[in-house]
Amino acid sequence: MNTATMLRVVRAFCDTIVEAVEETGDEGVPAGHMYAALMPSGCTLSQFDTMIDVLVASGRIRKRGFLLLPGTSPGADDRFSECPEDDPLMRANTPQPTKDQT
Repeated sequence: MNTATMLRVVRAFCDTIVEAVEETGDEGVPAGHMYAALMPSGCTLSQFDTMIDVLVASGRIRKRGFLLLPGTSPGADDRFSECPEDDPLMRANTPQPTKDQT
């Protein structure tokens, strides 16, 4: 899988996480349940943790203990999706495929 394809997959995972968290409102989503839902799609725990860290840092979601809650920055939605695919930071944080995924 090339870098551009991997970025699209990561963005789709992140959008899925944000949508699910926003749908629950103040009740939030247990992070373990969200990870379990993404596991069949090939998401590893390390990849999931990295995505959650990026989403929290960008303000798209908040984290309280193991609970994922809607973000506090309404305009933050676009910050992640505007990252150019050739951005060195995005390349450095892009999950690398395992031998099974290549």
